[in-house]
Amino acid sequence: DNIFPLEYLTNWETGEGLMALMRAPESETIRGVYYHPVRTNEVRGKIVTSFISRRSASVLTGFWFQTVSDKKCNFEKNGTYYWGRMSFLFKGDSFKGIWGYCGDEADYSWNGKRA
Repeated sequence: DNIFPLEYLTNWETGEGLMALMRAPESETIRGVYYHPVRTNEVRGKIVTSFISRRSASVLTGFWFQTVSDKKCNFEKNGTYYWGRMSFLFKGDSFKGIWGYCGDEADYSWNGKRA
């Protein structure tokens, strides 16, 4: 099954702020936006991912993009120097995720629960 479960295309409370996941019709790419945790009406960043199916869970892997972050990458990706890898493992009403800067290994936590 290569279709990301519709139940996960919703809003998530995460350590990086509220995140909304969506997919355009006929697309296999999952996109999302996440909002600043304090200034909740301000978009902090975007994610672009691909779906990996697992037996009892669903995995998204891809990249996050911001206009500014703590580390500037050596080259642009998706129009910004502030980006990195990320991966989310969804199960039930939550996900466990990891992220990193630029092309570095993803080793920071990014977890969430259904909003």
